[in-house]
Amino acid sequence: MQDSMESSISVTYESENEVTLDHLQGRLMHPLTLYLRDRPYVVKSDLTIMPSAQLTIAPGVELEFYPSVGILALGPLFAQGTPESPITMRPITLQKMVT
Repeated sequence: MQDSMESSISVTYESENEVTLDHLQGRLMHPLTLYLRDRPYVVKSDLTIMPSAQLTIAPGVELEFYPSVGILALGPLFAQGTPESPITMRPITLQKMVT
């Protein structure tokens, strides 16, 4: 360590966490598309779209969020529903949180 603004730069390693489709959370490092499926996608903890990634949400997709959880978009987020297939984002029900 040096007491100077000219000191060397510290190199850190940050492992990539794996974002799963059944429990979206963590840092999204690569492009991901959420397609319509027969059950909602669950966001258990904050999901951050990193600048190098992109999240695309297809029409008709449903997302359920645990309390105090959201999506932080540092990279592109594309979500455009249609009148026939809106994108739904809602809080998760208490029964689903317990199971």
